[in-house]
Amino acid sequence: MVWRVSSALIGVSLLLFILTYPRRRRTAIRESLPWYAKMNIAVIIFIDIVFVGNASGIVQEQMPAVYLSAITAFMTFAVASWLRALSIIFLEKSQ
Repeated sequence: MVWRVSSALIGVSLLLFILTYPRRRRTAIRESLPWYAKMNIAVIIFIDIVFVGNASGIVQEQMPAVYLSAITAFMTFAVASWLRALSIIFLEKSQ
């Protein structure tokens, strides 16, 4: 039950992030989404599907493994996105 609740909380949080991201980015940057931002959204949607599937109880026996794998994938993605953003910032400062 803990795995289902945890997956549901993260799944809902990611869904809200996905739904509001394009509008928030457009407000901040005033540009359309670049290809890498669209890829980021696609990756988050895939990870969110895994969390929602785990919350719905599709994989009863493997819930802890699925949850931990999805968390690991999301954290790896978050670090990679942060490094990408950091390289963009440093690239703009050096020019």
